[in-house]
Amino acid sequence: MAKLKVVDGGLLKSRGHEVFIGIDQSLTGFAVTAYAPLSGEFYSWVYTSPYKGVKRLVDIQRFLNECVQDVEARAHTVVDYGMEASVFQSQSASVLGELAAAVKLKLEPWGVYPLRVPVTMVKKYATNKGTAKKNEVMLGIYKNWDVEFADDNMADSYVIARIVSSVNGSLSKELVYQKEVITAIQATPEKFRDS
Repeated sequence: MAKLKVVDGGLLKSRGHEVFIGIDQSLTGFAVTAYAPLSGEFYSWVYTSPYKGVKRLVDIQRFLNECVQDVEARAHTVVDYGMEASVFQSQSASVLGELAAAVKLKLEPWGVYPLRVPVTMVKKYATNKGTAKKNEVMLGIYKNWDVEFADDNMADSYVIARIVSSVNGSLSKELVYQKEVITAIQATPEKFRDS
């Protein structure tokens, strides 16, 4: 059975913002966050597909498309996307690779090559510790931005959306360790984005 959870940070109640999308492409909870840096509004979804194999990939592509359509239907402009970079050492590396490819194939017709953000950078941006545990990342989000998540995939997608926003020049009130993450990405952009 499919499951969908959302956290409403006000974005789908407003109109006309520039928005950055963060994606945490987990097999057990595919999370998407749309974040508008000027207002601080966001909207986060996490979806668990009831399918396996190719059907799951197609279902997740459909879900991602619906998320973007929800954002664009409110006259928001999606500026850029980011996604968690694949971890190739895991036991499910090939399946995660397929999922990452499904995301990239879904975004490619829109001319999008998402920023690939390593999980260590997601953790460092939220906590100043690249080895932080999931609960520490959620606590870091709460301390830094007063936003609360009960789902770690959703939390990661939120941090990725904020990173993509900052990489695109919307630096505002970043802490030193957050600026270090952004500077590292901007220094070697070819390492973090396909072309």
